[in-house]
Amino acid sequence: MDTAMGIEVLLTTTDPLPHTVGVAKARAIEVGLGRGVERHHDDSVRLVFEEPAGKQFILTMQPHGEIHAESFGAPRNTGEADLAIIVALLPGATIVGTNPSWDTDLG
Repeated sequence: MDTAMGIEVLLTTTDPLPHTVGVAKARAIEVGLGRGVERHHDDSVRLVFEEPAGKQFILTMQPHGEIHAESFGAPRNTGEADLAIIVALLPGATIVGTNPSWDTDLG
């Protein structure tokens, strides 16, 4: 049975990467996601936030302005609400496309 877990979002921004990271971290605190974990890989930055209920939000930001954001975990079927949180974390970013995030139960 396939169950929508969250959402995947591709966004772009013209803001410099350090600014985008700083804004996302500040906004995450404002919306109740806390400080999260920041990881660097090559030139990209990944921010991982987790709600107390278990839902995770992952933002992977590239220096050229591409941002891949996704949410997953419980509660399920929260794509629209998750999209609103992602948009709140990245003011000024433009949504290029969205896709449901799926959890496939093969059992």
